[in-house]
Formats: sequence, C-alpha cells, structure tokens
Amino acid sequence: MSNSPLRIGKYEIGRGLMLAPMAGYTDWAFRRLCREFSCPLTYTEMASACALSMNDRATKNLLKRETDDGVCAAQIFGNVPEYVAKACKYVKSIGFDIIDINMGCPAPKIVNNGSGSALMLNLSLAEDVLKAAVDAVDIPITVKMRRGWEATPYAALELADIAQRAGCAAVTVHPRTREQFYYGEPDMHVVTEVKKQCSIPVFYSGNVFTHRDVSKILDTTNADGVMAARGATGNPWIFMGNVREDDYIPALEEKKEVMKKHYALCAEDKGEALAVKEMRKHFHCYIKGIEGAATLRSKINYIQDFAEVMKFIDEIGN
Repeated sequence: MSNSPLRIGKYEIGRGLMLAPMAGYTDWAFRRLCREFSCPLTYTEMASACALSMNDRATKNLLKRETDDGVCAAQIFGNVPEYVAKACKYVKSIGFDIIDINMGCPAPKIVNNGSGSALMLNLSLAEDVLKAAVDAVDIPITVKMRRGWEATPYAALELADIAQRAGCAAVTVHPRTREQFYYGEPDMHVVTEVKKQCSIPVFYSGNVFTHRDVSKILDTTNADGVMAARGATGNPWIFMGNVREDDYIPALEEKKEVMKKHYALCAEDKGEALAVKEMRKHFHCYIKGIEGAATLRSKINYIQDFAEVMKFIDEIGN
C-alpha cells in the first residue's frame, strides 16, 4: 500500500479508517462524535434520490450538515438517473463535500425497487445512474457496492470499471454478495482484484471491529482505506490512534461520559423526546462487554426522558 497522501477530489483523507454509512446510525450526532475522535471522513445515512427530488422533508432531515463537521459524504440511492442528478444538485447545495451512490444495500425494500445491490444485476442502468451523478455536480462522486448479487461472477469488477470510466472519484467494496447480507465469510480477494484494475482509490467495508482487522485488510487487499460500520457503533474510539497499533480501550467512566455526550448531541439535533428513543440502540452498543450488560439491556427500552437517561448511565458498573 502506498504511503502517499490519499485524496478524494481536493480532500485529503489519509489511508486508515473511515465511518461507513449506516441506516439508522450515522446521523449528524454520531458523525459529529466520530469526527471528534479523529475520523477523517464520515458518511450520512442513505437517502432516497427520488424523495429528495420530490422535496420530502423527512428525507432531507437525514442530511443535516454543519460547516464544522469535517469532510462528510452524503449517500443517496436510486435507479432513475434524472432523480439521482436532481438529488446530487440538492446535496451539493447544502454543503456536502462528496456524494456516494449506494449500489450495495441488500435490504428487500431497496432492492425490490431496483436500487441498492439490485443495480449490480443491471449494469447498463448503473452506468447511466453514475454518469448522471457525475455530470450533475462538480464535487466527487463515489460508489459503494457489493461483491455481486450472488457468488459468481464478481460483478464488482465490472461495476468498478464502469464507475471509473464514468468519472467516479473512488469505489468502496463490501466483499459479500447480496444473498449473504451481513453473514458469512467476506471474500477479500474481490477487493484485491478491484484494486489491481482501478487507478482511483478503492476502499474496503465489512467485518471491521478492531485495528488488527484494519491492518489485516490493508495488508491482504492493498486497499487504499477501510470503512468501519458496526465496529464503530458504541465504539468511536476505534478511530483513535494508528491502525497499525493496538486499539484504545476506554475506562468505564470515560465510556459513560461519551454516552452522555452522544445523547446531548442527539438531543441538540432531534429534541429530547426523539433523542431518548434514538439513543436506545446506541446504548445497546455501548454496553457490550460490560459486566451486567444483560440486566442493563432489559432497562434500555424503558428509558423515557433525560433524567432516566442520566440515571441509567450513572448506574452502569455500580
């Protein structure tokens, strides 16, 4: 792997670890928190290009952007080139640095509409979508994909080539098929092969939980960078330090303070009532491995307000 600075467009990213887009998790509060832990690039939850082009308020709310959020990419999905182009123009207008086109989501509600990983079954349409995005704006367009729809062939090789020819600035490969969803052994070889054929940056996403995982992936695949998804939930510390060194393990009191900070950011963004509900899933992630986690899990879904949030956090470990 090269030691030269890694860039997406004009943005220097570094060759370590980034925050992957995750529906329901990578909202403004979590992205801001990860940025404070030195994450060099974050991604929004994926937003529907069709809904954005129709001026849907709820979808636009997924794309909160502040001027001091660091380098941030908005991820959109869709299979209608005109809608994708219109959505890209909107995303650029609200200040995002990079736009990522999702061609890897395996969720039935996405693929049944011909979007996400379903586009790996229709590469000519995928090409039209990517060209529409690149032509619509003058900021970098990237694409996130899977190994393919099923085990053979490696559709990612062809889609990565299409993306590069269309003018995309980088590609990310999740090395499982759509049929595998998030289970089964990742096939690192497909990322290695994509990297061999591409002159644009190639990122790896999938099964990243420790710095040791990152080092292994970088050495095995020669990828330019790695994205953490589930491995970052409840663990923004994963972005700290050099990925060639051991992970930072926070003390319990430090973890509790970060839980409070995360809640405060979420409440600032969404208001207390919604933040309490949104943070329940994050609290489940934060308490993994803590003594008494099973008892704590039984309490999380009954938290109703700010006072109960603080009481719950303070009682952890006591």
